[in-house]
Amino acid sequence: VNSETSNDSLSKVVSSPESAIFNFLKWYDVHRYNLMDDLVLYNSSETRDASKFYAVNFVATEKYLTTLTETKMVSTKYADKWRDYFKKCEQHFKEHPSNEGPPEGFDYDFILFSQEDPGLKELNKAKTELVKREGNSMQIVLHFPSDFHYKYQLRLVGNQWIIDDIEP
Repeated sequence: VNSETSNDSLSKVVSSPESAIFNFLKWYDVHRYNLMDDLVLYNSSETRDASKFYAVNFVATEKYLTTLTETKMVSTKYADKWRDYFKKCEQHFKEHPSNEGPPEGFDYDFILFSQEDPGLKELNKAKTELVKREGNSMQIVLHFPSDFHYKYQLRLVGNQWIIDDIEP
């Protein structure tokens, strides 16, 4: 009876875990260049003020995380992980003031974990691999032909799969 109940509830699922990943990456490919603007405050004036150092722009990071969670494709758990990350970066900026070079911790794309595009325009060539399934949770690795690999942690919420975590 349990397996029938599971299969019945799965038949009502709107998306597959794989389609949740691909739909998110398609959305991200369209919106990514507008998402990460101004996550770090810095001295951008023509005449450099050596007394101004990098700082996390928490208003901008919240806007970034809100935009991601409002897609209903990533969870608040995912956003909370990045909130913690931004707090750690701010602590680092305070302990190690800097105003030159790329701001440490912000020199890559937070979804792609790289400065390079793994091949978002060729998602149809990417392969998925189920790593683990426990109840309403799954771990899936996405393999791009470009040798970029990402591990996605997904959870079934209602009838939608949402992303709880992404790791390189």
